[in-house]
Amino acid sequence: MQDVPGLFAYETSLEGIKLTIGQAKKAKALGMKSGVPDFRFYLPSDRLVSIELKTSKGSVSTNQKERHALLKKLGFKVHVIKAKSPTDGWNQVYNILQGI
Repeated sequence: MQDVPGLFAYETSLEGIKLTIGQAKKAKALGMKSGVPDFRFYLPSDRLVSIELKTSKGSVSTNQKERHALLKKLGFKVHVIKAKSPTDGWNQVYNILQGI
C-alpha cells in the first residue's frame, strides 16, 4: 500500500529492527517507545487506525499490552490481527479500513 493523498497516509514502527547501541540510544532520546502498534493509518476527518499484526500463533507482548492499554485510555483503539498468511493479514487490514 502507498499513501494516497486525500484518502489516507500510513506509517509503520521500527519494532523488530535491530539497532546498534548508538542507534538505540538516539531512538530512545527522540522518544521512540516499545510496544507501538505495527501500523498507523491516518484517515480524513481526524481518524487514526492503529493495527498490530500477529501470526496465527503470535501473542501480544507485555510492552505491547501496556502501550495498547495507554492508547485505549487516551481514546484510541488498537486492532490486533491474527493472520494465517500475509495475504490473510492484508485482507483483514483492508476490511478494518473499509469498516471505518
